[in-house]
Amino acid sequence: MTALGPVRVRLASVVQGDAEGHQSINLPKAAEAVAQLRRVAQVTGAEDVIHISSDYHRAAIAAGPLTTQWSIVVEAYGTAVTRAVPPEPKPPQQSADA
Repeated sequence: MTALGPVRVRLASVVQGDAEGHQSINLPKAAEAVAQLRRVAQVTGAEDVIHISSDYHRAAIAAGPLTTQWSIVVEAYGTAVTRAVPPEPKPPQQSADA
């Protein structure tokens, strides 16, 4: 396999929760980020992605007496790879004596 280079995707969402802790169900997931990472790599000509890792970040961005808003970010990283193409064999050179 030949490495084509790093690939990265970032999925972000703002979630609003209520006083009882219920939140939106449209949160980005690590599995979705990895699937998107593979799609991005395929668009660039890669066959696969290796050394995949993901990060999940959650931060409160606003708070009130009844609700809290959260910023959710899921990032996935990896190395895009493709199959190595073997070099074509050179034709044998003919000698000048022939």
